[in-house]
Amino acid sequence: MTRRAIAAGLIAALATTNALGSAVEATPTAAPTGYIVVLRDATDPGARTAQLERALGFSAKHRYAAAIPGFAAKLTPVQVAALRADPRVAFVSIDGIVRTDALDALVPGELVPTGISRIGAANTSGGTAGKASTAAVAVLDTGVDLTHPDLLPVHGTNCVNPAAAALDDNGHGTHVAGTIAANNAGAGVVGVSPSTSVYSVKVLDATGSGSYSQVICGIDWVTANTTTLGIRVVNMSLGGGGSNDGNCGLSNQDALHLAICRSTAAGVTYVVAAGNNGADFSNFARRNAEIGHTIAGPGVCISSTWLGGGYRTISGTSMATPHVTGAVALCLGSGGVAGPCAGLTVAQTIQRVRSDAQAQTTAAPSYGFAGDPAHPQRGRKSHFGYLVSVASY
Repeated sequence: MTRRAIAAGLIAALATTNALGSAVEATPTAAPTGYIVVLRDATDPGARTAQLERALGFSAKHRYAAAIPGFAAKLTPVQVAALRADPRVAFVSIDGIVRTDALDALVPGELVPTGISRIGAANTSGGTAGKASTAAVAVLDTGVDLTHPDLLPVHGTNCVNPAAAALDDNGHGTHVAGTIAANNAGAGVVGVSPSTSVYSVKVLDATGSGSYSQVICGIDWVTANTTTLGIRVVNMSLGGGGSNDGNCGLSNQDALHLAICRSTAAGVTYVVAAGNNGADFSNFARRNAEIGHTIAGPGVCISSTWLGGGYRTISGTSMATPHVTGAVALCLGSGGVAGPCAGLTVAQTIQRVRSDAQAQTTAAPSYGFAGDPAHPQRGRKSHFGYLVSVASY
């Protein structure tokens, strides 16, 4: 895959042209936006950050305590050198940029979007729809339209402007939230898991761009609140460049990787877009380390909620991702009843969702898509995974 597989506790949502999904492409800028400093485990990372601020004369723009101990800040070369020489600092890494690229198609919406129907989450002819998940979901994105009549979102945190509500000023995050949890109220569109609690965590700005430090800010907030708010699943229709060191980022000093590893250890499952620069447009997997956490979701011509109480149809692996997020939420439980993923670890949850997708494709050969493992295409070695299914949830 051309984008990083951030941690073994992730599901990469992929999209193919006949079912599948917008993501992000991010690379560090030539002139760094700042640095991320990871402290050696401290009882009070906030106090240690304050000590370093006073000693070196900088001001942290983000402080982390739950996912990783540390902070993000604009630093001079002299300050960076001093921090790297400080025995209280594990490592200092350059902050990077992430962004989201949805592919506009502006097609009229449907009551039951094609993607929702495709994975068995709702059925127009049968008049059925899913129920709210017993697990809350956090959407790390451009924010969510907190007043949209087809959604029940809650302000989580704003890592772009901490003084403001986590409102969407782009549309991307609202679209993602609708696929996950748009209400089943007889109007608009219906989500995979209608009326599930969705927390808006704004890590990207109005242009769909953000920094690694902002994403870590969102991850840190989720990790700190997973117990009190019941957040068990995170949707990240975004991504960035990099490589997996097989050591949660400790070997190649990747603070974002480390933050997600620690958050998954706290019981949070992350669903991440694969990216739009592969076959047709979806990225894919080839190596076993990637294949082990890869699954497909519908991502072409997906109708969902938009800014101002509206609706829009767009395409991309960003659109595939929330289908998988909703499926994971339903596997954890719905309608107040525990699901087959209840009590499982993150790794076990990922494998359960993947095995259920494989079982559905095997049981109903017409269910999958050209290019999945059950319907390989001659000469193509790319792995897109099986199409996610909620049939058993």
